[in-house]
Amino acid sequence: MRMRLLLALLCGIGVSGAAARDLPAVFHSAPYVEVGFGGDRLTRAYSNWRHQYLDVLIPMAERGLLLMQGLQADRFASSDQSLGVTYAYPTRAGIFSADVALSHQPVFLARDVAGAAWTGFLPGGVNLLLNTRRSRFADSETMNHGVGLEVYRNAFRLSALASHSKLEHRQSGWVRRWQAQWLGQAHRAGITYAAGSEPTMLSPGRLTGADVETVQVDGVFSLGQGYALTTAIWQSRQGEFYRRTGMQLGIRISF
Repeated sequence: MRMRLLLALLCGIGVSGAAARDLPAVFHSAPYVEVGFGGDRLTRAYSNWRHQYLDVLIPMAERGLLLMQGLQADRFASSDQSLGVTYAYPTRAGIFSADVALSHQPVFLARDVAGAAWTGFLPGGVNLLLNTRRSRFADSETMNHGVGLEVYRNAFRLSALASHSKLEHRQSGWVRRWQAQWLGQAHRAGITYAAGSEPTMLSPGRLTGADVETVQVDGVFSLGQGYALTTAIWQSRQGEFYRRTGMQLGIRISF
């Protein structure tokens, strides 16, 4: 989830109007390293979740950008680790990106993930969003396909995305996501609301479809001297199984 949200935010910054036909700002921004931690408090006697992460972003101007992510997660009384890499390449028609993530002998994380996305530039500061992703777990597999639009007006970005997910080629459902962001020169903040049906993990090896609803508020706030604070808080309902209330805090160092 972190990789999908972070990549969408990265590729969204500066992709509007005529400037988008040249080179979105993120591709010539400063490289950075970000470290952070977070956790979720669960209901229904589920144990709480914790995670730590490391992100490294390397913009390469016309040659694209590289995003590397490491994750240590503690859930269901177990610990998993994953490593992920995303490459995004800008063209005059849009941005293509591909990502992969691997976990060694995972208990609850996906064993491997592969995805691709396209942000197509349309007239009037509107962009077309397309993505697809396959996640393979120890004994199951999920597929996800999404389509949506984003629009820029001054310092604001609005987006709507509909995603169709399928579990083991049987259970399927749709999730609709709406996002509003303010993109300032030094700071940015946003809110995301999602609702629908998607695969939910109840315990290791037990994935099932569930009606979900999530609200998240996040932001990046410059501290000066190349440092920034990243924050996120959220609440999520996983069907009738449990609710999650979580937060994440990170420090970003640009070079």
